[in-house]
Amino acid sequence: MARSPVVVRRALPSDAEVLAALHARLYPAHAVTGLRPRLTAALARHDVEVQLGVVDAGCGAEQVVGVLVLRLTEVVALRPGGAVHVEQLWVDPEWRRRGVARSLLAAAARTAERLGVDDLACAVPAGSPSGREVHRFLARLGFGPAVTLRTADVGRLQRRLLGSGAGAGAAADPRRRTALDQLVARRRRQLLTGVERRAAGT
Repeated sequence: MARSPVVVRRALPSDAEVLAALHARLYPAHAVTGLRPRLTAALARHDVEVQLGVVDAGCGAEQVVGVLVLRLTEVVALRPGGAVHVEQLWVDPEWRRRGVARSLLAAAARTAERLGVDDLACAVPAGSPSGREVHRFLARLGFGPAVTLRTADVGRLQRRLLGSGAGAGAAADPRRRTALDQLVARRRRQLLTGVERRAAGT
């Protein structure tokens, strides 16, 4: 197989515009207002590293055909030892199966080696054909399961938490809360009346 002409280099703050254009391509429904300043700030962070797979587009220009986003942290916060997390690995569909992903992961391994870190963790999109393909690709390279990361919409989670557990339904429904308050008040009156009667009889 012919060697891929891809060259991997670290993204610089000046690449924020290129990354913003890629973001708009990957997530067309997402708002991009203020995206470039956020990307510039992210590229300047000490715990974030972005690697670009580029090829010669002619006339001294380059074309980005792959992106690797790394976060330098632990696999789990309370577990000793650090790790390099592959937060995102993307390859242009026209350049897939041409060694781009391997070149990007090799750059991630070099980063881990430079930092003296033993583990390389990789996030994989769930529930999609592309995610299954990435799973198989990583498994062939020796990646195995370590933790399962699940996400939840905060608003939906709060609503479900309020709707579960003893008494939570009453807290979520004002009508049930009023009925509960009335019941408690009636019980208190009955208790006080009983106490007063016993006191009068002594």
